[in-house]
Amino acid sequence: MVARDPRRWGMRRTVSGLVTIRPADPTETEALIAIWRDAARRAHPFLPGEGRGARAHTARTALFPKAETAVAEADGQALGFLSLIDRTPERAEIAKLYIRPSDQGRGLGRQLVAWAAGRADTLSCKVYLRNATGLGFWQHLGFSETGRAIDGTTAEVVAILERQG
Repeated sequence: MVARDPRRWGMRRTVSGLVTIRPADPTETEALIAIWRDAARRAHPFLPGEGRGARAHTARTALFPKAETAVAEADGQALGFLSLIDRTPERAEIAKLYIRPSDQGRGLGRQLVAWAAGRADTLSCKVYLRNATGLGFWQHLGFSETGRAIDGTTAEVVAILERQG
């Protein structure tokens, strides 16, 4: 995982307590993959095996080592994470944003996106069109569709979303 400036991390209060946004540690990759797998099962029921097998292996070996990943944590537990790739001061892509299903709806995703917005002027992400809840979340946060593509791994149609500032 990419080195980070500790001054850019912090603590925020949510409805149910104090949440820290902190850099991911390489030793917690399996815990983050478990969050992805559990949340994706809910968000992507049309993708059998999401977060397992070859896709989990790719996350372990190609995504997490190169991404800048922030973790939302409370009481020593990782509740969710966001991974940025291809980051410059001008733009970055949100490769993954997943929150444990039991912690969704607490504002953690919004906090992680706010952290990401402080890292680049323009943020982009890809969302499966069949994930209506995910599309609504991103649109609520000010992201607009700029295009569509076919995901090369799943053959699913994704919306390409972008937000300035």
